[in-house]
Amino acid sequence: MLSADGVKMRVSVVLPASGTGDRFGTCVPKQFSPLLNQPLLLHTLNAFHRLEWVGHVVMVVSDDALEELTSQLKEWPKLTLVCGHSTRHRSIQAGIRALAEDGRPPDAVIIHDVVRPFVEEELIKQVTLDAIRYGAAGVARPLVSTVIKVDGEGMLTEALDRSQYRASEMPQAFTYSVIKEAYDKADATDLDYGTECLLLALKHTGTRARVVPGPDYLWKVTYKKDLYAVEGIMKEQLLCAANNDQQAKCNSWVFICKSGPADMDTGLADVCNHVTAKDGETQFVKPCVICVLRVNCEDTERHFKNLISNQSEKHPSSVWYGIVSRRKVSDAEKIGKMVASLLWTREETLTGQTFTIH
Repeated sequence: MLSADGVKMRVSVVLPASGTGDRFGTCVPKQFSPLLNQPLLLHTLNAFHRLEWVGHVVMVVSDDALEELTSQLKEWPKLTLVCGHSTRHRSIQAGIRALAEDGRPPDAVIIHDVVRPFVEEELIKQVTLDAIRYGAAGVARPLVSTVIKVDGEGMLTEALDRSQYRASEMPQAFTYSVIKEAYDKADATDLDYGTECLLLALKHTGTRARVVPGPDYLWKVTYKKDLYAVEGIMKEQLLCAANNDQQAKCNSWVFICKSGPADMDTGLADVCNHVTAKDGETQFVKPCVICVLRVNCEDTERHFKNLISNQSEKHPSSVWYGIVSRRKVSDAEKIGKMVASLLWTREETLTGQTFTIH
């Protein structure tokens, strides 16, 4: 539950995920596109499911995906899957109705697009608390380009003053009573052609939403090129976390091993403690462990390679790499480049392999 002015509030989330992604340009809807070996929708789901103060997440999916996702997502205790519809508003309406099926609707509802994987807890909480206070709240960004109006012949008729307008983003949040009333009163035109939940609340309940300035990472995956950008940002975040040792976010570790076999065994045992500490958590990006050894002894190098291979087999939920440097001169730059390359690619088929710098 979320505490608002000393009162505990039940908070639920609705994630519409039944779109066909016509603009994406592939036969697979964009929410199922793989990102670091997991579908895009799972990255977004995790952003909300992991929040202790969120009690229930409803994901609205297409009819043809419902059975398979129900089978795949059994280990998500807060998650309910429901069948969506042909339009965004009708799908969200189905999700909101599912929140009250147990007879205990939440106090507040967060709505977020499943193809927007970058959202931080601080922003989610701010929007939710504002919604509890004002009835509705959402995130907006300044317009990047000027918006123009053209007539039926493709001729310019008007240009808007972009300083007076904002681009509506996600997440958005509402008190349950406001968003339920808005969808109960929505007509067919609203449900079939509308896209803005905040406007629906204003139109049918008179609730003026609090608009929160949003960061620039809130953009959604619309085109195929966006997917490459998202994956690059995710890898960069993981790499930065590893470099800065941000333990709360980091699932990548780099260890410099001592060359003595006994020291090496002890060091890798410590590494395993870091990895197994994550075993009980839901991992969407496998933890990556890179062990570096400077050595000129073939027996020690062989022992090290065997250790890396064995650890990879013992911990299949992690990706293990070894790096051996045989150089007698300064090798820090080459080791750094190889570490960065491995963290960036995170190629799971190479787990258990050791790479040599000559």
